[in-house]
Amino acid sequence: MGWLWIIVTIGPMAFQPITEWLPELETSEKDVFYLKFERKQGNEYVGGHWHPSVKMNKAMAVVLAARIKTITGWK
Repeated sequence: MGWLWIIVTIGPMAFQPITEWLPELETSEKDVFYLKFERKQGNEYVGGHWHPSVKMNKAMAVVLAARIKTITGWK
């Protein structure tokens, strides 16, 4: 791994077909990683117009931080 990483993310609102081909980037490109944020059940995770709420954004931040640590080896 180099010093530059690209993390391609897709939010919990995504549907096919984008979720079908995005994971291929991780296997076909060097230093490109894929992360799909899973939906969470409950009204507290849904904001205006069905977008993620603040609580959902915080939950996604925790997942993203963990993924960055895994990819980079950072502590």
